[in-house]
Amino acid sequence: MTVKKTRTIGVCLEGLTFGWDERRLNNEVQNRRCLYFKPCDPSLNLIFICGSYCSLVFFIGGTQMKTLKNLLVLGFLFSFLPGTGLLNATVAHETFTRPVPEETIHVLYPLSLIREVSGYAEVLFEVDKQGNPHDFVVLKASHTMFGQTVIDRVRKIHFQPARQNGKPVVSQIVHKNHFVIEAAGDLVQMGDQPKPYRVDENSVPLLVHDPRKLDDPIQVLTQVPPKYPEDWPTETQAGGVLIEFYIDSSGSVKAPKVVSSTDEALNPATLESIRQWIFKPPIRNGRPVTAFARQQFEY
Repeated sequence: MTVKKTRTIGVCLEGLTFGWDERRLNNEVQNRRCLYFKPCDPSLNLIFICGSYCSLVFFIGGTQMKTLKNLLVLGFLFSFLPGTGLLNATVAHETFTRPVPEETIHVLYPLSLIREVSGYAEVLFEVDKQGNPHDFVVLKASHTMFGQTVIDRVRKIHFQPARQNGKPVVSQIVHKNHFVIEAAGDLVQMGDQPKPYRVDENSVPLLVHDPRKLDDPIQVLTQVPPKYPEDWPTETQAGGVLIEFYIDSSGSVKAPKVVSSTDEALNPATLESIRQWIFKPPIRNGRPVTAFARQQFEY
């Protein structure tokens, strides 16, 4: 998941700026069309100004120049048509293709819980540019074994990575998995056992905790500052990046992503920095847990 911006390009007429952004989302591809205008050549600006001035003079001068005036006005109007004059309209297409597993993510019911009736797990993970899953975070699980079973299965699967405009990019996936005893074979339906049912996923509590509900405030043990991009004008330009991430029960950062950014050039260094941070393990009711966090970086 990456930061997406509406492309708004300045138009040469008196600094006027405007843009248009259309986004469509389906199960596979997100398409974005941006209509924008290329800045005018300075010489064309001069022609436009002179033409407008002459048109005004001819209008004030009387009707003897009416024909020439009309020709100039007509030429001025045609200059705004795409590809004909001052403004050259262009439509840019940007596509995002979601990561695709190279085999079905089929997770079997864990045999060690064969006496359980049903269960549910929801696991978030990243897929890197090479298609490898990592940075697993169990968001929900009716039993810890269900979450771990999903992680063990997904770890063995290779993905076709997500692509932004044809180039592989890092992305995140949330996999939801329902478990019923039937998945383990015919060991159910014996005696007076109730028929297996699907757990209502909304009834399964979140395993990721609000930092405000922890026993103690979040504490950074190791903080690594981000490096400025080599071509970043540090003395003349400011910037900021907001990162969302998870802190696991050992204090490590998991699955960071950019929420907002003033410049995409800052994103890679910011993500690299936050991955190296180490926190004091979050504690809730006296035991280590996973917590959600946000961090604002200012440049």
